[in-house]
Amino acid sequence: MKIMLASLENSDEIMALYKSLVGTPGCTWDEYYPSSENIAQNIRNNSLYIIKDDCGGIIAAAGAEVERAHINIGCWSKEIKNPCGLFRVAVRGDMHNRRIGETLVRYIKDDLFSKGFDAVILLVSPTNPAAVSLYKKCGFVKRGECSMYDTQWDCYEVMNK
Repeated sequence: MKIMLASLENSDEIMALYKSLVGTPGCTWDEYYPSSENIAQNIRNNSLYIIKDDCGGIIAAAGAEVERAHINIGCWSKEIKNPCGLFRVAVRGDMHNRRIGETLVRYIKDDLFSKGFDAVILLVSPTNPAAVSLYKKCGFVKRGECSMYDTQWDCYEVMNK
């Protein structure tokens, strides 16, 4: 396995990964989101990470960028001054329960902390127990709840110690 930033040539495979998860328990995505433009913008911002298997296929993806930090929703610890938002964590269905999501989230978290962010924050659907479990394993703590994008979310954070 190799973790790296995605490139535009990975766009179609990343989109296929995301679309393959639409309709799975707890998934809040649909036929419109995420879009190819979302993916392209994340790639242009150097904010979309992927894991490739030994054959070069993408088995996981996740994004992290300041614009997705949602700092103004009021859930987060007051000590947070420079957060980065984690979003759209996806692991290919046949690769679930192999700690791949955990590997990717921990890698991104460490990378963001090394870049000077003091916290990683995210919104997760409370109807997605697999995602909630993943974030807790990676040290995230629930700080509140909010409503955004016509959906209820739990607000999770992990601070750089």
